[in-house]
Amino acid sequence: MEHPQLLAAWVRSQREPGGYRLFEQATAAIEPASRVLFERCEPLYADDIAAVLTNAAHGLVWQFTNGVIGAADILPGLERTVFRLTADNERPARRTRRIHHGRLPA
Repeated sequence: MEHPQLLAAWVRSQREPGGYRLFEQATAAIEPASRVLFERCEPLYADDIAAVLTNAAHGLVWQFTNGVIGAADILPGLERTVFRLTADNERPARRTRRIHHGRLPA
């Protein structure tokens, strides 16, 4: 990312009066690309995946803005999210269940 502080300023500006318009503009800008990704999917599935990805993106950007992660960590975090949502997770899930004796960790 060439200008990470510009992203941080953009995120902070959304907290100001009228800042919701920035979010709406960003959503409108990426909507055509996301529509292509989901055009062959069942609509409810596409809505669910889009919601998960949106929340992951927001979380990663807010973590960056608050100094928890670096700007270079945003894209790999999104890539990991997409991988886990689309990969066959049977084997890792089976291993996790075996390690925790059928119970999820608290």
